[in-house]
Amino acid sequence: MKNNTQHSNNTQVGNKAAKAKPGFWAYFAIIMTIIGGVIAPQLKAAEVSAEPSFQVKVIGEGKPVLLIPGLMSDSRIWQHTVSSLKSDYQLHLISLAGFAGTPAIAGEFLPQVQQDLLAYIEQQQLVKPAVIGHSLGAFMAFALASNAPEQIGTVVAVDGLPYIAPIFSRNPATQVADMQAQATAIYQQQIAPIANATLLMNTNSRHFMMLDEPEWFVAQLRLALQE
Repeated sequence: MKNNTQHSNNTQVGNKAAKAKPGFWAYFAIIMTIIGGVIAPQLKAAEVSAEPSFQVKVIGEGKPVLLIPGLMSDSRIWQHTVSSLKSDYQLHLISLAGFAGTPAIAGEFLPQVQQDLLAYIEQQQLVKPAVIGHSLGAFMAFALASNAPEQIGTVVAVDGLPYIAPIFSRNPATQVADMQAQATAIYQQQIAPIANATLLMNTNSRHFMMLDEPEWFVAQLRLALQE
């Protein structure tokens, strides 16, 4: 799914993630610099050495689906999504360590989360669960599918690489219409190597499209999860 407002955003849907073309990393470096600046101070705290890398709450029955939030968020961002899907899917709501009041962990955060999520999938005997991730969670969803494709089903990446138009245009007055064609071209280029990938855009939403356009968002999820 892809949303474009003054800050354009994206969601890619696919069955498997693959390595992106080199051009991706030039844009991704901006986002990861921001992420690193937020995460690094938390990882240096001496008192955070024995906490799990995530907490999980399971709701509903049916096909397993993992929902991973992004920076500064926890599983509460999925409240409307959960209400709409819990009758048809077993939803595993992930809350990452160090955000929304949960204790941080020591060490390298993202590799540890990836390792622990794959271990959780195996321990719970989840058969190729779908993974829905928002922002940082979308990056993690792609990382899981890239490193363990045999364990992961459909991936829905919700704004995993936000297209913040003024950063690219260097003009704070930039509007959606000014950059939409460029944003679409960039994202289409990045998902080209991913099997069965689809790019969806919602120009009425900002970064948290599950909150801004909840009905549209759930409708797109249902279509993706049926594949």
